[in-house]
Amino acid sequence: DCTWFDNPLKGLDWMRQGNIPDLIISDIRMPEMRGDEFLAYLKLNELFKQIPVVMLSSEDSTSERIRLLEEGAEDYIVKPFNPQELKIRIKKILD
Repeated sequence: DCTWFDNPLKGLDWMRQGNIPDLIISDIRMPEMRGDEFLAYLKLNELFKQIPVVMLSSEDSTSERIRLLEEGAEDYIVKPFNPQELKIRIKKILD
């Protein structure tokens, strides 16, 4: 099952209500909160820090990728991406 939100603040509200996802896929550029800020919040929160996070970005920047992986992202995928590749990467993270 997938649940999606059009901004990370709505997702955080949903999670604060006791919904803990198996994995989060987050874009870097989002309304109301950037993806790197969202990732930092998750990784500093005791309830959410163990949730794997996959970051999506249209920026193919090695420095950005390394920074987000160091900050706790499980994976970083550049858009446009192949949906089958994303499914395989998610499966490997969850197995």
